[in-house]
Amino acid sequence: MAERAGQPYDADDMTEDPEQKARNFVNNNRDALNKIGKKSHGKGAGKCMSDVLDHIDSLFKSTVNWKNQLQAFLNGLAKTGRDYEFQRRRIGTDNPVLRPSRYIKYNEITFDEKTAVAQVFYLIDNSGSMYGQSRDGGKTVFMQIFSDILHMQKRAKIQKSALTYFSYGEIDKRKIRMWDHKTPESRIKTLIGRNKDDSGGTDICGSINQIYNMGKPYYSKNDPKTLMIVMTDGEDNLSIVKDLPSVIR
Repeated sequence: MAERAGQPYDADDMTEDPEQKARNFVNNNRDALNKIGKKSHGKGAGKCMSDVLDHIDSLFKSTVNWKNQLQAFLNGLAKTGRDYEFQRRRIGTDNPVLRPSRYIKYNEITFDEKTAVAQVFYLIDNSGSMYGQSRDGGKTVFMQIFSDILHMQKRAKIQKSALTYFSYGEIDKRKIRMWDHKTPESRIKTLIGRNKDDSGGTDICGSINQIYNMGKPYYSKNDPKTLMIVMTDGEDNLSIVKDLPSVIR
């Protein structure tokens, strides 16, 4: 539409948040939009275009703060261990001052529990509907979202992560990306980009089932339990959820 109007998007437009850009357009053209579609008088007067756009916006407005909810899940994975070290000089001492405290005086040591398995597994829908017809295949928006998530991971001290794309069919283990808390963000962003990953339909349940049954190091059922995050537009027949084992449901 912008191109047909003689105002095609430039590089700055492509990196701008699309929702904010839409809001700015409506606000900047409010007077003109108020004149479109609204009947000035008479029975059955309709709404102006500005009102219609506001109503559409309200229908799609999120009622969930996904960042707060996801951060809570991530924080739940960040286990901090605690150990106690008794000082030998207190245990074997004959000093009348130190001797009474030899069993109750200790040094407390805290540490981050490290794990060799993925604490978080990102399963990303690679169907055509997921990315639409945007010029860069949805890459800009995806990276904006994932940058936020990477910062959330860092705050939660997630030790190890894994990611792969899914559609229909078998998931190739060779295409599962893995990184740990020491991997630079720039490297992670390069790693997670789509690269000849299978695409097509959207088999959410089947793909979750596959990852669950792959086991370590990709997925751990317990101690620690891997958090699986599925990114999808939901274009799938979820009626087969009832056929999955209850533990996976």
